[in-house]
Amino acid sequence: MEVLMLYNKRFRDVNPATSGQERCAPRHTYGPATRAYYLVHYVVAGKGTFYSRGKEFELGAGQCFVIRPEEITTYRADEADPWYYIWCGFYTSLTLPPAFDEPVWKLPEVGRIFHAMMEANTILTGREEYICAKIFELVSMMSDYHPAEEKIGQIYVDKAKSFMEAEYARGVTVYEIAANLNLDRSYFSNLFKKHTGVSPQQYLCELRLQKAARLLLQGYAPGVVAQSTGYSDVFSFSRMFRRRFTVSPSTYKKQGGVEYS
Repeated sequence: MEVLMLYNKRFRDVNPATSGQERCAPRHTYGPATRAYYLVHYVVAGKGTFYSRGKEFELGAGQCFVIRPEEITTYRADEADPWYYIWCGFYTSLTLPPAFDEPVWKLPEVGRIFHAMMEANTILTGREEYICAKIFELVSMMSDYHPAEEKIGQIYVDKAKSFMEAEYARGVTVYEIAANLNLDRSYFSNLFKKHTGVSPQQYLCELRLQKAARLLLQGYAPGVVAQSTGYSDVFSFSRMFRRRFTVSPSTYKKQGGVEYS
């Protein structure tokens, strides 16, 4: 095993934590364990098994496996053909590309970045800066890597819908939802609309109004319904309700609901 000596220079955006390489012994196992940082392994040769999120992944040369902060994982070298891998771990305050939420990548092209990291053992000063630059290069490359874009996007959308369902009553905003998912607001809005056909704001508005309609039919007063569905005042609620259902909340309540398109 070769591990690079890295000092903690407390870089703000990306701070290297560890880097090295190892030709593992047959069935060499690490875990179950967690890390406080992102840790990416690139398999140079051989085979092994990665256990993450309740799944088992058989990996070989040209593939990577990703360990997210505080995620419990285990990995084991193959008995007949144990793997040789290079790894890099780093702390970050950045919003990483969706690919970093995938446990496995199949992208041999990143190999050159990991091999270049190992050249840092010849650098006496500026080693941490060099590794940091390579991490940025990796992040940049993964920004264009979307092998499971639809799957990843749907996961984010499903999480957003669940968050809206749980928090609509307190007036949650699209900005809060995006922040909860650790996504840029514009990126999240575009992703949500791509998968649902409507913007997150439209979806949230419709969710609140549908909840409001049910409460009105249960006999609650418009003022109570407004407070219960995330509206700051009954006037804003009445305006939005009339726009959606063509009648006021009071009329809707009296009529026991109306047909609408």
